[in-house]
Amino acid sequence: MIFRMSNAIPDPDDVMEADYQDHIADEPLDDFDIDVGNANMEEELQQGEKSFANREGTPVPEDTTPANQNGDMDVTQVSAQKPVPSVVVNNPSAVDIETLCQTYTTHSLLIRLQFIADHCPPLKRDATIGMINELRNNTLNVARYSELMSSLESIEKQADDQNHLETPVLDQTWVDQTTLKTANQLDFLLSEYKKQKDEGVKESTRRAMDELFQYYISIGDITEALHLYSRGMREYCSQFKHIIQMWINWMEASIWVGEWQRVDTIAAQAERSMKEAEEAESQAGSTAAARTRPVIFGVSSSTTNRAAVTKCTRLLISSGRAKLDAACGLSKLQSGRYKQAADRFLKVDLDFLDMPWLFSASDMAVYCTLCAIASYDRSELKKKVIHDGNCRKFLESEPKLVELLQCIIKSQFGRALDILKEMKDRFLLDPYLSSHVDPLYAVIRERALLQYLEPFASADLNAMANVFRTDLKSLEGELVALCEQGQLSARIDAVGATIRMVLTDEREENYKKIIDGCDDMIERCEAAILRAVMQQACICINPEGRAKRKTATHLDDCM
Repeated sequence: MIFRMSNAIPDPDDVMEADYQDHIADEPLDDFDIDVGNANMEEELQQGEKSFANREGTPVPEDTTPANQNGDMDVTQVSAQKPVPSVVVNNPSAVDIETLCQTYTTHSLLIRLQFIADHCPPLKRDATIGMINELRNNTLNVARYSELMSSLESIEKQADDQNHLETPVLDQTWVDQTTLKTANQLDFLLSEYKKQKDEGVKESTRRAMDELFQYYISIGDITEALHLYSRGMREYCSQFKHIIQMWINWMEASIWVGEWQRVDTIAAQAERSMKEAEEAESQAGSTAAARTRPVIFGVSSSTTNRAAVTKCTRLLISSGRAKLDAACGLSKLQSGRYKQAADRFLKVDLDFLDMPWLFSASDMAVYCTLCAIASYDRSELKKKVIHDGNCRKFLESEPKLVELLQCIIKSQFGRALDILKEMKDRFLLDPYLSSHVDPLYAVIRERALLQYLEPFASADLNAMANVFRTDLKSLEGELVALCEQGQLSARIDAVGATIRMVLTDEREENYKKIIDGCDDMIERCEAAILRAVMQQACICINPEGRAKRKTATHLDDCM
């Protein structure tokens, strides 16, 4: 009996809504479902859209979607990672709020500022002001704007000398005008979407859905935006550029609300769509080149147009692939798969990654460096990070990280630990990295301890404690833990403050491997000879098929 297992990720919405367990297709397709280019894709999506129409009014549990005053999903209140209530940073110089406001935009900025306001009391006022200014200038989220203005009044009563940003004044005119504008705009967009959908023109319907999606994003209702895309957006995308842009938008919104399982599923579909786009583009290019006739003067207009379209398509694919690799790396980081995260971050081509995006080049350098140091050995760090031209682009803006890598490679672990300590507060205020700082630091420290002891037969624990910026007792505890985990084979002399490596006899191990290999070979040869002799004596007959095996003896022949 053969069992087939699928590693497709279950839909969270289906789990929450027990009344609709008949597999409603409101999520991106898994790897083992219908292919993007499958001819049955249109029919499946139409069925999914019809079934989704029955669940538009299904309420979502309040504990899973933070809401603002209007009951809408507010992206600024959703952490990109599980909340870290124990993290409190009292260093006002850990990050520069003004620099953040210039580096990021809209929801990426709002998520980071909200995280800083929650975990850094000295910067709470400046972070709140930064969110207010961003909401006022670049969004239509009136409810969140009014809420932050109210909270700012209580923060102002506890103001200190650390404040740098000017206190904003409530713009009631903007509130009234924006409230009226959003109400009218929503009615218009919904009616336009329904109209285009009834007419059945795919391109017009796609454009109406995309405008409605951007509207929900602008008011902070990310959940409704995701539900809109779930209603069969793929069905109305007839061109590869629209398909790729749809996956990117869907992936961004999922990252904003921290739905990392959905990000993995979307990434798999997006990668497949990009491969299909590349194949279609190359095939179309070869066909066009074969049909193009020579032109006497210059280049034909058809050839020129084809070249422009090809360049635009390739640029879109390269940009989408860069965003896809970055998002997948971030998803691997959230799940604690640091080596896989480092591999994906190193694939990101910074030239095609539009900045500002979910994170900056400095963030990419931080994520990639920490994951690489925690996963790679020194030879891999040299080859994949230090000597990699693409990674150098990330590290140009972070000289401290370059020094950190050099210290790790040169076994200057004391200076490396000092650099990590200096930058820790900054890392703790990163919403995507905060919960992984301590695990990453622990892995990096363990690897440093093992690399330090690797060339020695014995080492002085006092000197080692000085290098690793700790006391003798704590160092002994760390070494004992490594021995218990099987990562280190050594004996610790607590009285003499020394550690001696338990060296293995490599010659004896090699002899043992050779003897075991010879024994296995002899056993195989004897079995082959025995089988040949049995076949020659007609004791064993070759099977007629794979189902059954027949055996015969001399007694059977006589009978």
